[in-house]
Amino acid sequence: VVGDTGCGKSTQLPQFVLEEYCRRGYGGQCNIIVTQPRRVAAVSIARRVAEERGESVGDTVGYSVRLDKCPPRDDGGILFCTTGVLLQRLRAATGDRVDGRIDAEEPLQKITHVFIDEAHERSLDSDFLLSILIEKIPDLPNLRIVVMSATIQSGRFSDYLGRAPVLEIPGRTFPVDAHYLEDLAQELPRGADHALRSAWMESQDPKQGSGGRFRGEFHPNNIPYLLLVEAVCNVHVRNMEEHGGGVGLGGAVLVFLPGWNEIETTRNLLLERLAHERLADSITVCVLHSNMSVDEQQEAFRPPRRGTRKVVLSTNIAETSVTIDDVVFVVDSCLVRENVYDAARNTSALLTQFASLASLRQRRGRAGRVRHGVVYH
Repeated sequence: VVGDTGCGKSTQLPQFVLEEYCRRGYGGQCNIIVTQPRRVAAVSIARRVAEERGESVGDTVGYSVRLDKCPPRDDGGILFCTTGVLLQRLRAATGDRVDGRIDAEEPLQKITHVFIDEAHERSLDSDFLLSILIEKIPDLPNLRIVVMSATIQSGRFSDYLGRAPVLEIPGRTFPVDAHYLEDLAQELPRGADHALRSAWMESQDPKQGSGGRFRGEFHPNNIPYLLLVEAVCNVHVRNMEEHGGGVGLGGAVLVFLPGWNEIETTRNLLLERLAHERLADSITVCVLHSNMSVDEQQEAFRPPRRGTRKVVLSTNIAETSVTIDDVVFVVDSCLVRENVYDAARNTSALLTQFASLASLRQRRGRAGRVRHGVVYH
């Protein structure tokens, strides 16, 4: 299933399947598992679907992630879990087998559907899970596998799954205006720190107008913190002016950063700048990171207090699956921290790298969910 961001792949399709089984009188036999690449996605989507159904989590909709679970009832339902949790469930069925092979048949006997969401991320866990399911399909005639993504290479996945049919779902998203570093330099107020401009411009020739050109080389370890903070403040101030000095319908700002240290640094610089500009009371700063508890993560999804704008500093966990409903502006560092294998040293390391074009499209799509959006790359 290929569908644009916001079309309802993660939340609606599993419900459609469950409702169809219930309509036919087989609701108690419908057991659906939906895998997500991240814990926050599994929990937040489960809560969203349960809310849509007018239920509490643990009725027909549940979740299971590392160190936290609230499964649905046994007589039919939808379980949202991380890919690793489902793999662990399959491994547990292996027991003490000498050959170490995973016997997936027993734990999958009662499962009718497995939805693999965000398949384009191609993690080791998701690829391994898909290979196990494909191997066991001939022995499990009642099992259906659904692979979902917004940016998947549908032709290749269809061939890999034995010419599986491809269903494309259009999404209703609003236009998003894209701006880049040069555009931001033009928009900065005249009183902005001159050092901010000169640090990123390779030419200040007056003949080139108000800007020059940004450096052609940019190393991913050199995070433009001041530029990110300026972008957030510029968005906030300009939008307040458009609304007559109030936040009103302004919308939230989502800032993508590669990791926790970068989030903390940006947060401190942003709070310092807001205090200096006497804007601290008009902005609520939230953080979204995989190491935070589920309750702490939920703060980013709640509406801000009246008369303030929400700014969410997040890693790429807000890139897919998770939806922060009121986001209108996205400030993207275009960076991601990934586990990279070094063949020469036979070891792995977390490195900061440029995000892929597919990731940038996903991030841009976060801004066009509720109304006309703006993104700064």
